[in-house]
Amino acid sequence: MDEQDGPTTPPKKAKRINKYRKEWENTFNWLTEDNQKARCNLCKKSFSCMYGGLGDIKRHAEGADHKKHEVVVKQNKTLQSFLGQTEAMNSQQEKILAAEVTNVYHTVKHAHSYNSLDCTTQLLSVMYSDSHIATKIRLGRTKASMIAFNVLAPFSIQSPLCELSKGVFFGISTDASNHGSAKLFPILLRYYTPSEGVKLFLLDFFEDPDESANAIYTNIKTRIEKAGLSLNNMSCYSADNASVNFGRFHSVYQLLYKENNSVLAVGCPAHMVNNSIKNALAKCRFDVETLVLKTFSHFSSQAKRCKELKDFFNFVDLEYKTILRHVPTRWLSLFPAIERLLNIFPAIKSYFLSREEIIPIALQVFFSEDNFIVQKTECYLSFFHNILKIVFDTEQKLEKADLLCFEVYNILKSLREKINQRINDNFFGFLASNMLKTFAPNEQSQIRESFLEFYKNILGATAAISS
Repeated sequence: MDEQDGPTTPPKKAKRINKYRKEWENTFNWLTEDNQKARCNLCKKSFSCMYGGLGDIKRHAEGADHKKHEVVVKQNKTLQSFLGQTEAMNSQQEKILAAEVTNVYHTVKHAHSYNSLDCTTQLLSVMYSDSHIATKIRLGRTKASMIAFNVLAPFSIQSPLCELSKGVFFGISTDASNHGSAKLFPILLRYYTPSEGVKLFLLDFFEDPDESANAIYTNIKTRIEKAGLSLNNMSCYSADNASVNFGRFHSVYQLLYKENNSVLAVGCPAHMVNNSIKNALAKCRFDVETLVLKTFSHFSSQAKRCKELKDFFNFVDLEYKTILRHVPTRWLSLFPAIERLLNIFPAIKSYFLSREEIIPIALQVFFSEDNFIVQKTECYLSFFHNILKIVFDTEQKLEKADLLCFEVYNILKSLREKINQRINDNFFGFLASNMLKTFAPNEQSQIRESFLEFYKNILGATAAISS
């Protein structure tokens, strides 16, 4: 057969080459052209759109790096809203004032002390002695506090109040906080705009030793009306789940409801989840909080014990890490403390087993020469590490600043579904499940029953908040 008569490979289809299009900038405001390439002004880099065209642009917008830069830009807004356009600052004095206001804004944003400005101003004039601006800045703590209170603070709420004055509905959030002997109350307003989405701003921050429902209600009403707003436009009241805020007969919510019968009560879902876990832990046969607290206490104030513990880290070939403190009133401190204790458990176990005579009574139920007790302790730690990771992630989602009400339901529903799935599968975490296999059948049964009981206690406590 002639070679020309045989099968031939079809030629490859040429790829279509795309050119950068200006109209893409209408959809993506961060996009510009860079020599027939697309340039992202957020990521500060250029990329080719020759073959993918609009698809390349969308792929970049969905990338993790781009989304990270979007969050950073959103959180760190430019100071132009406070300083105005740079073209308007023609005189030297205006530029000096702008530098002083910028410095105060930076100090407030990062929660620095005004006292530090006394030193910083002098330091700038030495470091930048050739600058006509830095050498003439005069910014001490008194002047800085006046700029913050009388310039930045009023201007920061001017724009939101202008938007709310058009009849926009808003939600109010408040909560008492102790600062020494002072009782402080913030008032935050949350509202929605079609152009910028959900917005949150601090309307006022006041001190009042009276925590009664009448006092909180009066403060809220007075400050809302002083800002030129009306409680009739209030859509919801959000606060801690204490009875003073949401009591059935007399509370802040009931008083606000009399003013506006359309207002909704919004408790703190993260607080509810935390209370559910505390309730489940209180009923558990294994007191993991005591283990974490007493272990931390044993080493926290004893340098000699820490030195001895470091020797055991070297013995078991682990890098030394400090034991984390768990604060019972903090929602997110238990899981990291358990995770750290589990990671360094070989060293902790070796330390206590070699010094059984000095083990505190509260820790003797977790560490002894009985191998079963030590294995059970590690098994429970692995179990709590696995389940509390889910709770930890849930509470972090519930604490997002831009969380919406319908998202709360889905987050809580997902938590319950995951726990139900673990019950149906008899799953307690990979490490805990493997450790269970090393125990005797009757011991396995008791621990497994304890794990399932903990799951069910969480479901029982979260039933009301997810319905």
